[in-house]
Amino acid sequence: GLASVCYGSPTVLSEDEVKRNILAGVKRLQKGQGLPEAEPSWVAFANHAPFNLEVGVDDIKSRFYEKLLALNGKKSTFYNGAAFQSQDSTVIWQYTEDYILPMLLKSLQ
Repeated sequence: GLASVCYGSPTVLSEDEVKRNILAGVKRLQKGQGLPEAEPSWVAFANHAPFNLEVGVDDIKSRFYEKLLALNGKKSTFYNGAAFQSQDSTVIWQYTEDYILPMLLKSLQ
């Protein structure tokens, strides 16, 4: 009886506004699917803002990404995630397999 909902917006919204928009969407789905209208309740709510941080043009020109990637292996620490690739878990896992794991294994020798 639980549902998970993800909500994104190109602009900053308050948590109350996001909840209102989600509830309105759920009610539209209930009505559109001919389901009994039930008032959903929140089991959990998490705000992940800001989600898609970006680096400015000047930072990119100053080799931001090159410096970011150079952090891997420093002090036996390895980094991965959306900041290094994209918001796509498939790409992140592929990067882990192709680059992070080989560097990690080499550091253990």
